Amino acid sequence: MKSLSISTALAFVASAFCPFATPAAAQAQAEPVTITDGRGVEITFPLGIASFADRVTNYSPGGTIPDTVATNPEGALALPDYSRSDSGTFVTLGCGGQATWEFTDNVLIDVPGPDLWIFEIGPDVEGTAVEVSADGASWLSVGAIEGATAGLDLAGNAAPGEAFRFVRLTDDGIQCSGRTPGADIDAIGAIGAQERIDNGLSAEGFGNASEYDDTRGGLVQFPAGDISFADAVVAYAPGGGIEPGWDDPTLGLNAPDYEDTSTARATTLGCGGSVIYQFTDNTLIDVPGPDLFIFEVGPDVEGTSLAISGDGTNWVEIGAIQGATATIDIAPFITPGDTFQFVRLVDDALQCSGRFPGADIDAVGAIGSATRLVLDANLLFDFDSADLRPAAVRAIAELAQAIKSGAIAQVVVDGHTDAQGSDDYNLGLSRARATSVAQSLIQAGVPQGILTSRSFGEARPVADNATDTGRQANRRVEVLLIRG
Repeated sequence: MKSLSISTALAFVASAFCPFATPAAAQAQAEPVTITDGRGVEITFPLGIASFADRVTNYSPGGTIPDTVATNPEGALALPDYSRSDSGTFVTLGCGGQATWEFTDNVLIDVPGPDLWIFEIGPDVEGTAVEVSADGASWLSVGAIEGATAGLDLAGNAAPGEAFRFVRLTDDGIQCSGRTPGADIDAIGAIGAQERIDNGLSAEGFGNASEYDDTRGGLVQFPAGDISFADAVVAYAPGGGIEPGWDDPTLGLNAPDYEDTSTARATTLGCGGSVIYQFTDNTLIDVPGPDLFIFEVGPDVEGTSLAISGDGTNWVEIGAIQGATATIDIAPFITPGDTFQFVRLVDDALQCSGRFPGADIDAVGAIGSATRLVLDANLLFDFDSADLRPAAVRAIAELAQAIKSGAIAQVVVDGHTDAQGSDDYNLGLSRARATSVAQSLIQAGVPQGILTSRSFGEARPVADNATDTGRQANRRVEVLLIRG
């Protein structure tokens, strides 16, 4: 599933799209921290360790740098940790060199006083030009620091309310002596910082249409490409007679790659065996024509019983597929608008001869596929609230931009809760939260006509409500993105 996280990265799941931080971790990162720099100046960073740049996006060192240990740009990530005895704790730009860093769990904003603090260290004083960017493409110059540790105020350079994720530093090429010529950067911290939820999604994240060989002389087109295929094993109960190596259920995951019987590239169910696969970064939906494609391979033709489920517990029996590669239209079996994450295949135990008894599954693909993004409600909302936090509003605005540029024809926003409280209360809270996300998408420019919001309350858990971790996972908003 695409996952969203706050103070580390929103899980857009799946898959899809950076892992969740737990609320406890996010809270710990938001504790202010005061740093004393190498010149004795104390600087307080309100978001603590989340205030500092935490990813390198570019490093173009200038000239010759004798001390090669100081050429790792990751030395400038996280908290300042310069040590005179260890040159690996900072990075040298070199004479006229340049580097770009990104804040992933916060954004740089203008606050009263200094907003950005560059920890430039070492005995020499090198000049450095500073630029900031919201998207890593369009840059705004905010002046130069004249060597040493220095603060910068965005006021007068940035428009009110602007937020920036990237910082680019360029050495001025004037002070180029010593073992570490050019500016030496230990850390980059945002004093003016707000928590950011990174949805991890771009227009490319929706997948691109691709065709796949069905091994029977045909090609099958999947509108969302590789993300269309099942990507997790939930259960595997092999039947008898399976050749060693072919009893690995993960061989039925992802895009089809079967070639021949010389190498295990598909999962054999065995006589009467079964497997359950899950879509995590997408979900199966009904579209005109076939919706599901089972790549059943090999020389024999085995019958297989098929069922689908939205929660892994309640199953819709589709019936038998008649062996070989098979297409399935789920429309006659489901309620319009239903979505499904699980597929169960059971061999019919009738064709059990040869080296590969039972159905041989190379891949399970959703032709009718919606990208599935899971937003952790614990990070989007305060307890028992349906009002989006500021960081969530910004993340949803970023998601809206990806939606508008990604040929999306329909957006479905689903609200879910844990099982604490009454059914009616949970249904109402999930409805209010789904509506908040949908309205925020509309305000960010997603056409209202392609948006639908739904509420399920506690009816569709994805984890055990008996544990804190399970309840946390169940408190979520899912966004389904359906391509045009």
